[in-house]
Amino acid sequence: MDYRDLIELLPAVARDANKYSRGSLLILAGSVRYPGAAILAAKAAERAGAGCITLAVPKSAVPVAQGHLLSVPVVAAPENAGAFASDAWFALSTEISHIDAVVLGPGLTDTASTREFALKVLRECRVPVLIDADGLNGIAASGFFGIKLDERHVLTPHAGELGRLEKAAGVIGAQELAVKTGATIVAKGPETHIVSPKRHVVSTAGTSALATAG
Repeated sequence: MDYRDLIELLPAVARDANKYSRGSLLILAGSVRYPGAAILAAKAAERAGAGCITLAVPKSAVPVAQGHLLSVPVVAAPENAGAFASDAWFALSTEISHIDAVVLGPGLTDTASTREFALKVLRECRVPVLIDADGLNGIAASGFFGIKLDERHVLTPHAGELGRLEKAAGVIGAQELAVKTGATIVAKGPETHIVSPKRHVVSTAGTSALATAG
């Protein structure tokens, strides 16, 4: 994959586009321990061109997030010990009504309440969801019970997370997970394998120099 592939895949921006027509994104991320993951996700969404971004973090993490984000509204979510409470999704109903996509998982921390929160999001959400980090751990812990993934979902596991989601390792595991769920799997590593049930693309742009937290 190179920049020419990306040009073909990315939608053209209409001359009369506005922030609403370019898509509304809700990011469910962060915790008191890992507020930076939420901030990085919001900044990445800005760079990717999302028109309207809303970041929801546990209430205690709001001041840190607001201090780093000038153009992204930050919403306080109900919390349990500095992380998302299990029923936080329903408390965010006013933010849910107008969104086009969701990012779930960066910096949630892996607790019983965040696992249940992640599963509730996946059961109730009707728009595309990108699932990362502890959002993936919630799925793995559930054994996929009570949730149905499909082509609307993008899973972004590193090798350890992929191993918890699928018995087979590496590229084979990503391919099997894509076939089993219908989702797109972005298996991160020195080479990132982007796998759907019908297509497999390899990005060689990464380097082990990027192997740092965050």
